[in-house]
Amino acid sequence: MGRIICKTLTALLIVASLMTAAVVYAAVQVFDGMGEWNTNDDDNQTIAMARAKQRAQLDAQKKAGIYLKTFSRTINSELTDDEVSAVTNNIIELVGDVHYDKKLIPLSERQTTILYTATLKARIDPDGISDWLTRNAQDKVTIIQQNSSLQDATSLNDKLAADLTEQYQRATTQADKDNLRKQMEQADRDFLANQKLEEGLKLYYAKDFSGAIRLYNEAIELNPNLAMAYNNRGEVYRNLGDFDKALQDFNRAIKLNPQLYMAYNNRGNVYHAVGNHEQAFNDYNRAIELNPNFAEAYSNRGEVYRNLGKFDKALQDFNQAIKLNPNMDLAYNNRGNVYQAVGNHEQALQDYNRAIELNPNLALAYNNRGEVFRSLTQYDKAVQDYNRAIELAPDFAIAYNNRGLAYTLSGNFNQGVADSTKALQLMPNYPEAYSSRAMAYAMLGHFQQAIDDSNKAIELNPNFAVAYYLRGLCYQELGNTAQAQADLTRAKELGYEG
Repeated sequence: MGRIICKTLTALLIVASLMTAAVVYAAVQVFDGMGEWNTNDDDNQTIAMARAKQRAQLDAQKKAGIYLKTFSRTINSELTDDEVSAVTNNIIELVGDVHYDKKLIPLSERQTTILYTATLKARIDPDGISDWLTRNAQDKVTIIQQNSSLQDATSLNDKLAADLTEQYQRATTQADKDNLRKQMEQADRDFLANQKLEEGLKLYYAKDFSGAIRLYNEAIELNPNLAMAYNNRGEVYRNLGDFDKALQDFNRAIKLNPQLYMAYNNRGNVYHAVGNHEQAFNDYNRAIELNPNFAEAYSNRGEVYRNLGKFDKALQDFNQAIKLNPNMDLAYNNRGNVYQAVGNHEQALQDYNRAIELNPNLALAYNNRGEVFRSLTQYDKAVQDYNRAIELAPDFAIAYNNRGLAYTLSGNFNQGVADSTKALQLMPNYPEAYSSRAMAYAMLGHFQQAIDDSNKAIELNPNFAVAYYLRGLCYQELGNTAQAQADLTRAKELGYEG
């Protein structure tokens, strides 16, 4: 009996996604920043001071970014330029008050301009790298994209406002001045809206989702046509699992800006999450069409192909994602899943190793590598990887369940029961965990408990072939030949041969 049940245990290959924290220690660094802004004597001085402050912050952030890039090399986790910008802009903090100077500068006999100068100090804690390294891969992409878009929008608005100010100073008619004044006021509203987006991203980075939504709402009030505000708010709703609101926001963002490729990708993620593969494909395809170098969209589309069992197409997409972004840890992990699914254990191990090399805190990759070792009957190595995954992610239900399977296969049936039970405490509607515990109970000779757990697994997943097969074996042991035959036949109909 034990040998037969053991054969069923290798049928489960389970993959999940989670990342948690590590610690890096370094001294807090302080950087000076200086920024200037010219304005007309009748301008809104509050806006002028805010623009000078923003330039000073950018000056400090640039210096901090150079330091952070160098520091990341010392801990063997060198960040890309995009990562450095995203991390720096979201963890930098002002030290003390901003100091402003105001200077009147004559432009002609009858016209003057005001030069505002802002100076400040800002601090950055390099330990913030540890938080970045342990973030979910999709979360990293979201933050990098939004940070990059904000930087571009800020630069464009800064240039526009400066050009409008210069034109206003040269204007000779009141009509021209009035027209330019309206454009300047709109540029100022856009500037304030962009600031709300920047503050919202910092709160998103800090996982203060309610605060981020509040600031994105304020940005939309300032500029109802700001597509990025809807896109960013949609990402918050997606993280909160509110897919209906997320879709509404992504739809609005795309309507306002049909070229916003990241909004298509983000909407595709929502459709993928709710099982609408066709619409997810359409959105990932559109994102790639708009930006052929968008590695994340290829990786996301590859995941849909993998889930549908279209492994050749999945490999093509993961290969392209890795070509575009050789440091994309999740793409290596996901490609490893494809290789594992087709039985190429050697290549799967290489990809999981590479994912871990790129991100030593990627709990998902340890779990998945453990699955390869379990498939190769290297149970000690499998348990070591599951232990590491659980250490990094204490609520990683799938890793507990997989470790339980490894224990059961290696003969430690009581520990198998304990780990599956822990998995069910963390994820009560987890059919695989009921089936895994049923296997361990069966190996202990507790056939009725195994049947009870198999019943629950089948209730949660009526097409769970392994659960039918295992229940059939247990009925067979209890002498219920008719029920045993019915279950074994059903398992075969569902594709499980035993």
